[in-house]
Amino acid sequence: RRGAWVRGRMSRALVKGMADCVIGDTEEARQAFERPIQVIEGPLMEGMPEQRRNCRKKCRKWRRCLGLGLPEKAVFIEADGSESDLKNLKGKVILVNLWATWCAPCIEEMPDLDRLAAKMDGKPFRVLALSQDRGGAEIVQEFFDENGIGHLDVVLDPRGATARAFGARGLPTSFVIDANGQVIGKLEGTAKWDADGVSHYSPSPIPLL
Repeated sequence: RRGAWVRGRMSRALVKGMADCVIGDTEEARQAFERPIQVIEGPLMEGMPEQRRNCRKKCRKWRRCLGLGLPEKAVFIEADGSESDLKNLKGKVILVNLWATWCAPCIEEMPDLDRLAAKMDGKPFRVLALSQDRGGAEIVQEFFDENGIGHLDVVLDPRGATARAFGARGLPTSFVIDANGQVIGKLEGTAKWDADGVSHYSPSPIPLL
């Protein structure tokens, strides 16, 4: 239960960090990403050595992502079959979400991502929901149509090359890339992506309980 609580803090920290990135406060974003690590090392988890070890392991992997450049080959396939490179998207904060239509947790958070994309329309921010489905754009578009997803682009990583380049271990996995092309956040699992903290540009929107 305590591990799940820490995981929730990591999720909220990622959302807050995204908001800080969008308003250009990269340093505040980095601090937001570091706070769950401080909690793990604090007195709250004294007497829970196994849970602390597990959380440390997750956070070490998480921390290794901070400040890293994009993988050498981080490409995706557009709905029309053309290939695009994440490096060409500099100038915007990018939320890369690796998902698939057969992944139950992915399906659960897709409406949140869609609402986030709608709220952030016209701002220097893009939600890039990279489908790992191998059936092509038609399968993804059909899923979007059936579930009322109208603000996300159909983009594909059908062979999982970009997911492997990012070191993703499962789905859903999300990465935050700042406007300079630096990977500054990673989350394995779901999050409340349409939280007001991101869409309202607040400098401190998500309380870290």
